[in-house]
Amino acid sequence: LAGKFDGVRGVVFSEMTGCLHNSRKNVRTYLRRYFRDAPFPVFLGFPSGHGIENVTIPLGVRVSIDSKKKRLFFEESGVR
Repeated sequence: LAGKFDGVRGVVFSEMTGCLHNSRKNVRTYLRRYFRDAPFPVFLGFPSGHGIENVTIPLGVRVSIDSKKKRLFFEESGVR
């Protein structure tokens, strides 16, 4: 209701290690409930954050999302 998601075209969550009793199922259930009416794709499990694989996500760069293939593509470099 605060408009924080106005203009958002997609949301990407990391592996969410250690959240909701360290249960991926609990996290997925919560996010599905919260984003059930979202008009954009929501991804869970991107290998970043505090998991074994830790991909750095640059902020402020253009990305594209393929929701059918469940892929995130960085369209530009995070280093200028």
